[in-house]
Amino acid sequence: MKVLIAPDKFKGTLSAREVAENIAAGLREVFPDAKIDIVPMADGGEGTAEVISQALGGSWLTCKAHDPLGREIKARYAWVDGEKLAVMEMSEAAGMRRLLPGEFDPLRASTVGVGEMILGAAKRGAREIIVGLAR
Repeated sequence: MKVLIAPDKFKGTLSAREVAENIAAGLREVFPDAKIDIVPMADGGEGTAEVISQALGGSWLTCKAHDPLGREIKARYAWVDGEKLAVMEMSEAAGMRRLLPGEFDPLRASTVGVGEMILGAAKRGAREIIVGLAR
């Protein structure tokens, strides 16, 4: 039996790879002879950079950016050196996860931090930049 496991993350709990590994562990208990392939997936939002980085052998870099309310943060993105590819998620700098309860104010919020991440990758020599947008 051949099984392909290709899940997305379970938001807030497990990464796509962790979900896939747990499913595979359960299947191996029932079907010990199964050939199981794990291919973590992402929908373009959170987790996208991690999935692409793992698939292409990338690493993580950080850059200075600003959160939605203008506070300086360290934002991270995936970098695939051989491809000069940067993969980042908009939520890393401009996501609601950067805000505390009571700070949700769309009239004050900004996505300038995403531009700072793109600029940082371009200065590093990126030939291609992928920005994942959350739904």
